[in-house]
Amino acid sequence: MKDPAISTLDNIPQTKVPGTVRLVDLNHTLNDPLNWAPRRKLLSTICVMAHTFFKGLSTSSIYAVVVPLSKETGVPVKTLNQGTGYLFLLLGWGLLFWQPFALRYGKRLTCLLSMLGTIATCLWAGSISQYAGWRWVFYVPAILLSAVFLFVLLCMEETNYFREYTGSATPEEYELDHAIPTSDSTIEKQGSIQRAASRPSIRIGQIHASKKSYWQKLSLWTPKPGPGFLQTAIQSLSFLSWPVIFYAGFSNGLYLIWSNLLNGTISLILTSAPYHFTTSMVGLSYLSGCIGVILGGLAFGQVSDWLALKLARRNNGIMEAEHRLWPFCATMLLVPGSLLLWGIGAAHGIHWFALIVAFGLVAFAVALSVSISVNYMVDTITLVMLVRNTMSFAMGYGVTPWVQGLGVQNCFITAAAVSIVTSTMAFVFLKWGEKFRECSAASYYNLVDKRAG
Repeated sequence: MKDPAISTLDNIPQTKVPGTVRLVDLNHTLNDPLNWAPRRKLLSTICVMAHTFFKGLSTSSIYAVVVPLSKETGVPVKTLNQGTGYLFLLLGWGLLFWQPFALRYGKRLTCLLSMLGTIATCLWAGSISQYAGWRWVFYVPAILLSAVFLFVLLCMEETNYFREYTGSATPEEYELDHAIPTSDSTIEKQGSIQRAASRPSIRIGQIHASKKSYWQKLSLWTPKPGPGFLQTAIQSLSFLSWPVIFYAGFSNGLYLIWSNLLNGTISLILTSAPYHFTTSMVGLSYLSGCIGVILGGLAFGQVSDWLALKLARRNNGIMEAEHRLWPFCATMLLVPGSLLLWGIGAAHGIHWFALIVAFGLVAFAVALSVSISVNYMVDTITLVMLVRNTMSFAMGYGVTPWVQGLGVQNCFITAAAVSIVTSTMAFVFLKWGEKFRECSAASYYNLVDKRAG
């Protein structure tokens, strides 16, 4: 029996290239997250952002204390960096379990379980030694995460929702006019008349449901029908055979590993001569990375939409997914230059401020690359994270032998060269990305048929 939530796919004409999304209003029930009030949606978004921020804080805090932690515990820096590599490996491949779990049993429960696990790990890591200096690097994130856990527990609602369509609509009623005007004057002339004319008339299926109480909204167990764990995991892995999806993960991981390279060497370099930074000063150095990420996110949000619209107008009003890839041209210059500044500069003992600038520029490029990759393949974020974090594991595992074997200067010269060569893959997808998507169209629609049937 077909899933009623997606059985109407049989009536919707298939486009030549996957990626066209028709927005259909299926119901008016207040329990549907799509129909929540703006304040309710904002609270849900704040909960997700708080969870993401403080989870990231807790998993990355070790980088600032690698050297003192090694001295106090006797664990080599190489082993600590390899440990962070395994961390990224599990963050990526663990999604093959946690994504099906979240889709089946609820995102709220998944977030709470992940925070509990991280809190327990931070407390355990901070308690394994008697030294009071570095262990608070783990205690503080545990305390902050505990506060966020309570906030999410009391405020975050489940967004999984099973939509059952009960109305009827012909394929013609689903057709949308996707044409984009080719000039600003055309937009000004047509204005709201064109927008009103392009809005289709759709019969809306009604679902009658009573409004949930506060405690019902915060229910921890909200299973929904759908494919099983193993089926979802295997299906996710099969997406890796699609070139566009693999490239989205590769491009994301490509820039993240250079950030990991700097993270793996920042404590080693800045605590040594001629800088002699204390642990707190190394921690403050990460402000450069924070500023870079914020500026990168703001820059991409403004520039990407403007550039995509301009390119669509040049392309007879058709916007291709590859239009989002052009900002990679900026990162192709920023990352190699920053790696050279960091590696050669540290080897020759240049002023510490230049190293901090290099760190911030790499963070800026990482923010751009993450936004570009996720926008390119937003519906396959699990595979993007899997490929990205597998690459991060490789970098975390090999960063110390790489630096020790070649020296700081030669290591980063090599890294810059690798960055330049691998970044040019963006031009391959700028040229033939649409062809790659067309080649995956048959597999995509076979998958849709299986899900619907």
